[in-house]
Amino acid sequence: MLRGDPLSLGAQWDGEGINFALFSAAAERVELSLFRNGTEIERVDMPGHENQIWHGYLPKSKLAEPGLQYGYRVSGEWNPEQGLYFNSDNILLDPYARALSTPLRQAGDRERLPLGVVTAPLDDISDRIIRPATPWNSTIIYEMHVKGFSQQHPEIAKSMRGKFCALTAPPLLDHIKSLGITAVELLPVFAFGDEPHLAPHSLSNYWGYNSINFFSPDPRYLTNPTAIEEFRSMVRAYHDAGIEVILDVVYNHTAEGGADGAIISYRGIDNQSYYRTNPNCPVENHNESGCGNTLDFSHPKVVQLVMDSLRYWAEEMEVDGFRFDLASTLGRTTENTFSPTAPLFSAINQDPTLNKLKLIAEPWDLGINGYQTGNFPMGWSEWNDHYRDDIRRFWQGDDQNLGDLGQRLTGSADLFNHHGRTPQASINFITAHDGFTLNDLVSYEQKHNLDNKEDNRDGNNNNISWNRGVEGESSDLEIIERRNIDRRNLLTTLLFSQGVPMLLSGDEIDNTQWGNNNSYCQDNPISWLDWKSTTQDEIAPKNNPHNIYSFVRKLIEIRQSIPYFSHHCFHPTPNQSSTKNVISWFTPQNIKMESDDWQHSASRSLIMHCFMHCCSLDEHSDAPVESAILLLINGSLEQRTFTIPDISYGKSWRLQVDTALTDRGNSRVTELHHSTELELSAQSIVVLQQIA
Repeated sequence: MLRGDPLSLGAQWDGEGINFALFSAAAERVELSLFRNGTEIERVDMPGHENQIWHGYLPKSKLAEPGLQYGYRVSGEWNPEQGLYFNSDNILLDPYARALSTPLRQAGDRERLPLGVVTAPLDDISDRIIRPATPWNSTIIYEMHVKGFSQQHPEIAKSMRGKFCALTAPPLLDHIKSLGITAVELLPVFAFGDEPHLAPHSLSNYWGYNSINFFSPDPRYLTNPTAIEEFRSMVRAYHDAGIEVILDVVYNHTAEGGADGAIISYRGIDNQSYYRTNPNCPVENHNESGCGNTLDFSHPKVVQLVMDSLRYWAEEMEVDGFRFDLASTLGRTTENTFSPTAPLFSAINQDPTLNKLKLIAEPWDLGINGYQTGNFPMGWSEWNDHYRDDIRRFWQGDDQNLGDLGQRLTGSADLFNHHGRTPQASINFITAHDGFTLNDLVSYEQKHNLDNKEDNRDGNNNNISWNRGVEGESSDLEIIERRNIDRRNLLTTLLFSQGVPMLLSGDEIDNTQWGNNNSYCQDNPISWLDWKSTTQDEIAPKNNPHNIYSFVRKLIEIRQSIPYFSHHCFHPTPNQSSTKNVISWFTPQNIKMESDDWQHSASRSLIMHCFMHCCSLDEHSDAPVESAILLLINGSLEQRTFTIPDISYGKSWRLQVDTALTDRGNSRVTELHHSTELELSAQSIVVLQQIA
């Protein structure tokens, strides 16, 4: 074995041989173990060692070629009390491995730990990646799970179900495209492991928030473990359809768990460098993730690892952005405080590739001062849980002032209007993978997680959900219709709020998890989408306006036609006035709202007028020429009369949406004028669009 190059970490095939390089600051010796079909056939010492990098070069042979399986044996002091776990008996996974020999089925099961697999560079890597590059202000995100989205679709070949390649099948890709979705956000696809406590219950980690390697796609999503090109082919198919691909990435912890967890990779290579440990008790790992360990993002090699991983997925796999799980952890400094200028954030923001992509933070972790919504760097967007909770409370019927609703409808300026940030910093959502589906949100008051085998202790207890009198599924037609109205109210609010809307896949087809609000371990029909209602036209044809799928598609179409939702600036808050307002607020009686009106919780009703004043004037008129909308929101428990304001400059309004789905506007165009009175059903929304 030759000395090789210390700068190219991982296993790099150059056509003439393979360069191996591994970082370890405290190792005393590193051996490369080579395997064929899972059997070790050779061990060689890494001949080079400089700047804490162990390296060597294996010249081309029948052995040294793509497909070679390998691992590392790292020698040094074994002293767990000091956070040292060196043991040459352990075969360790290369943190930079591009492919794995097998999935990591159960952390701690020595017989099923994966090996790294050497891969050749992907063919046809272009210097110019052709991305949809959808602006933030036109983005509609669709969060989905690779396996769950395709596993039960009857038009997908069984051999493809649950794989990346299934996502490109016309029934699935056409479904997403026809909705008007501009970006899919995939739950974690990095190689991940199962938590040991799940195996005795015949459960497994389904969501994937338990990464073991930051470069390799999980083998479960490939037709064979090394077919990594299938991922990029999927990305390119989505790009051809005009849809971006965002990855939900988990860099905050790994599948090695706490100090008593498995030794799979990082812990055995250099525990003290990779993980945050307690300086007074090195055997203890920091645990801001709740999973037993936290990576140390104050260490330059950890920052380099993540940056190299992000660039790999962005440049070679061509993805368009990242959603960072428990992102507050990534901003923790040596003092364990959060900083928007932490090393990793600074590195990302100055990187010429990454700083042009979509960067989304889950803005909290479980550590001290871990809740950081609104505090992430400029250029980042953040999941807005205030939006989720306030909108749920409003439609649940909780007593709250209208000001909370006004803030969420207008981009949450109270959270994000600083340092030049825009409303697009707010990722608005009602439901996500973590929690109830939209169907379950209005069908269950309590979580039902007994299938998770934790005596229903797991999952959030504060779901802000309701059931309309019956817990779970109901055959009562009145309850069914009331829940349908609830879903339409929530979706309409989401799609007509400023910020970036995110939909949970399956909500548009009434998918249920039967009340499970923490299905992370349910790799079965509890979590898989049920496509029956969308593939049998006699049950729910897609062109039926009463169908939720068609309803969502229409909402997105209207949203994309209104310039207001593309506005980059925050508007005056509900309590402020401005001569250049693009929003006007009225009571149902057609009276401009004043400060006191926003504090009046009993009303629960308002009219919101949205238009673009600054860019919609022609040279001969003071009237807006761009399309505008009126949202008539009745959150009360009573039917109410709304009077259309005199703000149409002589133009009329078309009724586009009525969440109560009365006869108005469903089968014919209805034109309305100012001073017209409309009766709104209890807890419903009407959307009027100005007729040009």
